[in-house]
Amino acid sequence: MDIHIVEIHPGADKKKLNTEWFVVENRGDKAFSTRNCTLSVRKGKGKPRALGTIDPGFSLGPGERMRVLTGTPGKKSQGQPPDDGQPSYSLFLGAPILMGPGTVLSIALRTHAVCSATFDPKAERGVRG
Repeated sequence: MDIHIVEIHPGADKKKLNTEWFVVENRGDKAFSTRNCTLSVRKGKGKPRALGTIDPGFSLGPGERMRVLTGTPGKKSQGQPPDDGQPSYSLFLGAPILMGPGTVLSIALRTHAVCSATFDPKAERGVRG
C-alpha cells in the first residue's frame, strides 16, 4: 500500500473548519479503503491524540486523491471548501486538528501505520519533505 498525505492546508480561522483540510493520495497500483482507519494528531514528539475512526470512509483507486475536510458540509458558519472539482470527505469534527507547525497527522489501520505527514507552513503544499 502506497498511501500518502500530500497536502495540508490550515483553515482561514478556527471557526472556518471547512477551510482546513489535508489531501490523501494513492500512489500504489491497488485500491485502498479508509474504512475503519483511525486518524490521530500530535504536536512534535508529544503523545498522539486519536481523533476517531474514519467511518464509513472512502476508497481511493490507483492515482486518486481525496481532500479530507475537518468540518461539516453544509454548515455555512464553518466556511466554504474549495470548489475545484476534487472530491472531498468530511470528518464532522467540531474543532481544528492542526496545532501549528510541527503537527503530525497519522492514518492507521488497526495497529499498522498507513501514512503520516508533518505540517510545515513554509513547505510546498504544507507538508515537510
